[in-house]
Amino acid sequence: MPRFIINRVAHALLSVWAIATVTFFLAYLAPGDPAQLRFEHSASPAQLAEWRHEHGLDLAPGARYVRYLSGLLHGDMGRPFSSDAAPPVLQYLCQRFPNTALLASAAIAIALIFGLGAGIAAALKHNTWIDRILMVTILAGVSIPNFVLGPVAIAIFAVNLHWFPVAGWGSPEYIVMPAVVLALRPAALIARMTRSSMLEVLRQDYIRAARARGLSPFRVIGVHALKNAFLPVLTSAGVSFGYLLSGSFVVETIFHIPGVGEASFASIGQRDYSLIQGATVLLATIFVTINLVIDLLYGLIDPRVRAGKQEARQ
Repeated sequence: MPRFIINRVAHALLSVWAIATVTFFLAYLAPGDPAQLRFEHSASPAQLAEWRHEHGLDLAPGARYVRYLSGLLHGDMGRPFSSDAAPPVLQYLCQRFPNTALLASAAIAIALIFGLGAGIAAALKHNTWIDRILMVTILAGVSIPNFVLGPVAIAIFAVNLHWFPVAGWGSPEYIVMPAVVLALRPAALIARMTRSSMLEVLRQDYIRAARARGLSPFRVIGVHALKNAFLPVLTSAGVSFGYLLSGSFVVETIFHIPGVGEASFASIGQRDYSLIQGATVLLATIFVTINLVIDLLYGLIDPRVRAGKQEARQ
């Protein structure tokens, strides 16, 4: 087990380093001058040169990369380019991250409730009209993008029905509509995975034996079947939660939620490399950490995972 943990942690750290490196060089190669965008021709060439020197933009690529990695190791992601009065990037992102985390947590809770329920119902009613309706709904949930669903939800539930606010953040009613929009795709993925896994488990001999012993349907499904079918669902839910934390750019922008996604989206147009790199590294670290926790839980729940990895190394 210790070797398994060390191996997974090493892979996670390597992934974060690779993402940070790719992000740095993509930002370096991106067209546009942050200094020109920052001052919009209101500064002299000397002031522009001084500002570039202050932010390290006049250094050679290798020196900038070393400075960038050294700052990451010390928890320093630099300062945003958009405003000299803004707090450091890490502090700025940490101020916004609770909003993103709250939105993602609400979305994954909704996705689990509806995804598990729909997947179990589709598996129990396999090849019936209930199964077909649920599968069509699941396919629609996977297919409809957030940038389409968000404005449609605003038009129907906020503008016409006046059930929810159009956009903003604060009281609980502001969370419902963006959380549901964000939860649709992961709910569909969880439902599809639950259905597939439950169908496989329900065909096993021990399920037939449990039914033959006269156990109640709730005990057969809820205790024996769902417990063994939940491992693939756990992986799907964990990956979906990571995507929700790191991929809510569109939803946060549409609903004007002051989270990491909205800040990252705005920083792209401003060529704010420090904020782009900081947000990418932060969200990548969170995503990789979630996947690491899932791998470790998978290994603890199912010892065959550890055994299989050990046999592969031998």
